Amino acid sequence: MQTRGSLFHCGGNYDTTSLYHGFIYTIASRTFTDLEEPNAGNGTVASYGIQGTTPLSINDSGSVTGYYVDSSGNRHGFIYSAGNYTSFDVSGATTLNAHGGSFSGTIPMSIDSAGDVAGSYTDSSFVRHGFIRSASGVITTFDAPGAGTSGASGTIGGTLPTSIDPTGSTIAGVYDDSSGLGHGFVYYLPLTDKGSFTSFPPPNMTTSTAFPIQGADFSVNASGTVVGFYLDNNEAAHGFEYASTPTPAPTFNPPQGTYSSAQSVTISDTDSSAAIYYTTDGSTPTLSSTKYTGPVSVSSSETLTAIALDTTVGGYIESAVVSAAYTIGSTVGAAATPTFTPPAGTYATAQTVTILDNTPGATIYYTTDGIPPTTNSTLYVDPIEVSSSETIEAIAVATGYSNSAVASAAYTISSANPQGFILYSTVGNVGGVYSLYPNSLVTVDPASGTQQLVGQPANAVNVAWLAANPVNNLLYGTGLLSTNSDVTLYAIDPSSGAVSSQVTLSQSVSAIAVSPQGALYGRSGNTLGTINSATGQFSPLGTLSLASGYFLEAMTFSQQGTLYGVEENGQSGAAFSQHLITLNPANGALMSDIGSLGSYVVEDITYAQDGNIYATNFSYALLKIDPQSASNTLIGLGNIGDLEGIAALAAPLTATPAFSIAPGTYASPQTVTITDATSGATIYYTTNGTTPSTASAAYSGPITVSSSETIEAIAAASGYANSTVAVAQYTINLPAPDFQLSVSPSSLSIARGQSGTAVFTVTPVNGFNSAVSFSCSGLPAEATCTFSPATVTPDGSPVTSTLTIRTTAPASAFQTPLQSSRRLLYAGLFPFFASWFAFAIFRARRRLGAPFWGLLILLLVSAGLASCGGGGGTGNSGGGDSGTPLGTSTVSISASAAGSGAANHAASVTITITQ
Repeated sequence: MQTRGSLFHCGGNYDTTSLYHGFIYTIASRTFTDLEEPNAGNGTVASYGIQGTTPLSINDSGSVTGYYVDSSGNRHGFIYSAGNYTSFDVSGATTLNAHGGSFSGTIPMSIDSAGDVAGSYTDSSFVRHGFIRSASGVITTFDAPGAGTSGASGTIGGTLPTSIDPTGSTIAGVYDDSSGLGHGFVYYLPLTDKGSFTSFPPPNMTTSTAFPIQGADFSVNASGTVVGFYLDNNEAAHGFEYASTPTPAPTFNPPQGTYSSAQSVTISDTDSSAAIYYTTDGSTPTLSSTKYTGPVSVSSSETLTAIALDTTVGGYIESAVVSAAYTIGSTVGAAATPTFTPPAGTYATAQTVTILDNTPGATIYYTTDGIPPTTNSTLYVDPIEVSSSETIEAIAVATGYSNSAVASAAYTISSANPQGFILYSTVGNVGGVYSLYPNSLVTVDPASGTQQLVGQPANAVNVAWLAANPVNNLLYGTGLLSTNSDVTLYAIDPSSGAVSSQVTLSQSVSAIAVSPQGALYGRSGNTLGTINSATGQFSPLGTLSLASGYFLEAMTFSQQGTLYGVEENGQSGAAFSQHLITLNPANGALMSDIGSLGSYVVEDITYAQDGNIYATNFSYALLKIDPQSASNTLIGLGNIGDLEGIAALAAPLTATPAFSIAPGTYASPQTVTITDATSGATIYYTTNGTTPSTASAAYSGPITVSSSETIEAIAAASGYANSTVAVAQYTINLPAPDFQLSVSPSSLSIARGQSGTAVFTVTPVNGFNSAVSFSCSGLPAEATCTFSPATVTPDGSPVTSTLTIRTTAPASAFQTPLQSSRRLLYAGLFPFFASWFAFAIFRARRRLGAPFWGLLILLLVSAGLASCGGGGGTGNSGGGDSGTPLGTSTVSISASAAGSGAANHAASVTITITQ
């Protein structure tokens, strides 16, 4: 059997003596490595077949698994990794090749990326069983439900796993039931569990047991999709694909968030038959975790993580893992996101990375294995030594705050370049076979030709490759430019390989070069001209004076301004010829023919600061050319793809600036510090949306960000190219302007007829500066209020207004009510005065004085008697001004602002009116 990974192949072959030998074929280098397990036999055993080493599976790290047959004919498993062999047998595997069968003993079938192995072994009754051997050497055996328990020569007779997916989460295989009928199965892991099985017969599969194998699964991926073959009733073989279905992911109610009290969290799944398993410590749940049976009480801050699996219906695999983080208790928001010094980037030497956080009392946790950090991750105590390329992720945790967002910094450590420059190139795809990452940007080691992918494969975004039109990839300022199909000019980010902008050329232009002054040159047909990098306009300078029948293939400028070119006759075979020449950049005239470039096919050239010209070659190679003699040397073959355009970056990039405050949304102004890891670097920045340059403002101290804005910065240092642009967008959401209202004193005792005062203070909050007007309500009768001043306007400091409440005294004639001791006297005298009044009228009708005064006295006495009814009133109901009533009441004060600072606040003053 021959199998392959995406980077390697493995297989085997018989020699002339029928001994079996294994091999590995490395795709990038196109080399073979022999596999000979040291314990393998080197002959044949007539009854049991071929001895030797049989590899069956290889992963992308080059680790191989398979079996070997020893000199006694017994089969044993082996793993080959990094030049070392490890042999093993499953406990219970037969040590004799029973029944003369070909699958007795231990047979590893597949290896995943971590080195876990799946396969089968045969016991002494010739019944096969599945096994998993973890990378640490722990072996777990299993049988598919329904597998037969007796064996016979030439049949499967049990469980035969055939493939484990690269992530180690799913195994596929085939088993015979007790009737000898074959079935496919999928076994869902993780390896720490006994997992769950789904079995299935492919459609139209034979139901006859006469055939040795009715159906077989030979490969499975992490999503549970299986491919294999089956036999129909006519003994014809057919391929099939079987797709597993993920169980729907669980959901949480209430959702994650910050709560002031303990929560009862329900975990549910839209698949009512699914079983849910969860953890509360941030770890990934498995089928061995706590099974959900009812609401989970969350009384303190923690993270619930859950998966679901429906085992009642065939074809389901585990759901996606979901999490919900609950913060219990009062918080003031999230902790600040950690920052890294030096910032993420590419460095020539090992770096000491410090992680900082601005939240008081914050604790930092971090990981370096690509797993998001939790409070169970490594506690940050001392700076981290980064000696090889890795990514650090960190969170900050502080009392009274929810956990910060995850901060991430990727560090690439590459050996210092002894030549003092960096070669960039793009890789093509010769014949669609040899390039692993076509259309990608790479760096090339000028000493060995080894390529290193810039960024990740996801950033390989068609950076200007065409098989028929070699790419011109060249240095321009601090970035790279590239042409695609000779009609489009691309700007490429040298740190990621991403295309940042593009310009359409006014006509087809190739062989582009950049002068020491930054001007772009190229040829259109047989005309030399310049290119406006902003508009793409080509401006002719003159006709190229080349040798008859030759055209210009490539150009480059030296640091001193010499324009070198490669002229080619375009012939093939022995007639093919290329020469290194120099040209007059003013008009394209030929200055000198330095010499022939020999048999190598040069595609593009670049002049480097070590004084040599480096070139890409049609056959995967990097060449070094002497600009004085045109003699050239093959440096080496690329390890990723066919080299196309090439450019020498004269100096390493200055480190990208770092911001002390992480970009984000804040509720208050922020003070941002910008730093740079390159010694002696000067930082330039903008806040108006324009891209910074060395003509922008030079950074000299912290920047106060009081409203939403974006800071962009670059760094420049002597001996370095300018850094890439760092961008930090800050959103400042300040609370609305407002004011606070207070009063002193809050209660007054006022004698009737007198006044009392209280002082109201308006304190501005969040920049409040609007006019505030006062009014009052709820005054008792015969009382008034005034404010001095009636309107106040704060200007950054508190302002006051004095409230005066005035009361009214009763009129003097009604101030004293009749005393109760006199009321009986007046009542007793009333008949006398009445009689006297009548007698007076009778005796002296014409005398007006006595009747008048008698009537007046009668009215007064009547009034006095009326005032005594009801016992003890303080007013006079008979009319006149009674003044402010005695007693206690509450006066409400309203302070109102209009306009942009519109707000309204109220206060109250308790007043007691006394006699």
